[in-house]
Amino acid sequence: EIVAKNLKILSKVIEQKIAQGIFGIHMEGHYISSLEGYRGVHSPKYIKDPVLEEFDYWQEAAGGNIRLFSLAPERNGAINFIKKLRNQGVKVGLAHHAAKHELILEAVASGADLATHLINGCTPLIHRQHNVIWSQLSIDEMWASFIADGHHVPYYTLRAAIKAKGINRSILISDLFYLSGLPEGEYISESNKMKVVLKDEGLWIKDKDMLCGAAKTLNQDVEYIVKYCNFSIEDALIMASINPARYFGIEDKMMIYPGRKGPLVIFLWKNNNLKVTKILK
Repeated sequence: EIVAKNLKILSKVIEQKIAQGIFGIHMEGHYISSLEGYRGVHSPKYIKDPVLEEFDYWQEAAGGNIRLFSLAPERNGAINFIKKLRNQGVKVGLAHHAAKHELILEAVASGADLATHLINGCTPLIHRQHNVIWSQLSIDEMWASFIADGHHVPYYTLRAAIKAKGINRSILISDLFYLSGLPEGEYISESNKMKVVLKDEGLWIKDKDMLCGAAKTLNQDVEYIVKYCNFSIEDALIMASINPARYFGIEDKMMIYPGRKGPLVIFLWKNNNLKVTKILK
């Protein structure tokens, strides 16, 4: 009921164009791996196998605005669930999973085409050759999204992964947690009642070396990969804006032409700093 309630709120934000840049909702969680490390900070009590009727309930609450759903392909019924979501026009990503290469290929053949926040959402101790990272980087049909905040992935690993996947198949995401923007200090996560520490523009579970979402905004991520990963500002903006639109098939909305309606973002790029100066609505 809490999920449905929040989806209704987000749907109103989208439908009333309160935030014009929002295309839709990405749902992640519930249908993921329950293995330690792979599940991240998701609460085990909510993790389960996919239930299509439950998704339909969520989609109704969201007013049809769930555009992307990320899950683990090894969950019972996941492959059939992927096919049904694709038939409904919902994109499917793979996240927080420990699937073997052959199963990932089956998921892709069934319609999944995104490696959600690749490199994160898996145990730090993996086989150096046979693992979900190499597997998803190797599949040409898969896109990959990356959290480029400087905490989730080291700059050299991030650069190597993007180079392997290719600029045109890579998407920058913030994975922003709702505590972002607050003063540094300790907080209680409302979703799972965990104590979290906000410091150095990152979020960690207290007394654990484990991240629990990000605190940097997407424009800061763009700055980061230009400054530390040696990508051009042009390529960084492609991965942060053009590619997400291409992934969802709405790249026409990113074209600039005389008489085009907003929103358009005017920014100043100077000394590796991306400063938003104006938003045209």
